Amino acid sequence: LFVHLAAAEKLKPNNADVQAQMVAYHMINNSTSEALGYLDKLIENKRLAKSVVLYAEDVLRSVPVNGVLITHGFDDTYGVWYAQMKKGVRKDVKIISLDLMQSEKYRSELNSKGFNLPNAQIIDVAFLSQFCSMNASVNISISLTTPKDYFKPILSSVYLTGLVFEYKTTSFDNFWRNEILWNQELKKKLVEDSMDDKGRALLSNYLPMLFQMRKVYGQTGKTEKVKEMDSAIDRIGAQANKYQHVQNMKSAY
Repeated sequence: LFVHLAAAEKLKPNNADVQAQMVAYHMINNSTSEALGYLDKLIENKRLAKSVVLYAEDVLRSVPVNGVLITHGFDDTYGVWYAQMKKGVRKDVKIISLDLMQSEKYRSELNSKGFNLPNAQIIDVAFLSQFCSMNASVNISISLTTPKDYFKPILSSVYLTGLVFEYKTTSFDNFWRNEILWNQELKKKLVEDSMDDKGRALLSNYLPMLFQMRKVYGQTGKTEKVKEMDSAIDRIGAQANKYQHVQNMKSAY
């Protein structure tokens, strides 16, 4: 159907929906330079917000070295594509879009690169669960912004690390990983300036790792570290318009 997409572009070359479809088409066909050209246009017309890209940079930094990142949705997927291809963030990470999995060519390409794929045409909750199980050896991470239903079948196998859930078949102590991410690897530019409504909404995804660390620090009597976490939690909560909510959460921990 590309001929129709090309015709649509001639009719409305500045249409963001057309540009988004062009990015997807070229990503499926491994034409990264062409895809990047359309990603630039999406940034220019503000369909892809800069705050989303800043968040996406930290999503990529949350993934283990040479890991696989599974994304879902426009902001999630297009943000990490732009951060990686345009800004050079974590080029070692293999990005897999659940949305593009609907393309037979995309699935075939993944298969040729050594990924095992479920024998199913519908990309749903069961598909992701099977995909993770069949490819458990490749350090899979799933973006936090993926709809919650996708995590239900694999809750016992995912561990929060930064802004992703890592899929593990054995028990994994994620505290040390989160501590390193927060203190050394994440740039947290969005925490410094959330910029817009999208940025403020995405800020909330930094909170789970902070609460996890806060809990461990409290259990081990590290009161100064608890105060440090409280300061970061309060700052993010205020920016995300969830200050009272995070206070209630702190009381519950």
